[in-house]
Amino acid sequence: MSNSSSFSSMSRYSSYSSNQTYEVFLADVIIGETIEMSGNSNLKAPPQRPGSNQLYDSVSGHTGGSKVYIVYKNVKTYPRYLIRYTL
Repeated sequence: MSNSSSFSSMSRYSSYSSNQTYEVFLADVIIGETIEMSGNSNLKAPPQRPGSNQLYDSVSGHTGGSKVYIVYKNVKTYPRYLIRYTL
């Protein structure tokens, strides 16, 4: 089971099946208060906010030339559409 979900505005992260048919979700995501960080695959939760015992709501960063957002509570996401397309 995943500890987080990541979202990008770039379609290159979509998966594809046979016949070069791609699939991508268009989702509503509540990112809340975000901290920008460099990649860290060991991160299991967002870091704590300075001077507080509360955590950030999400983490953002760049990967493969795209800005991505990682949320750690899936209740903050809603997959609105599944889009299938071919090139």
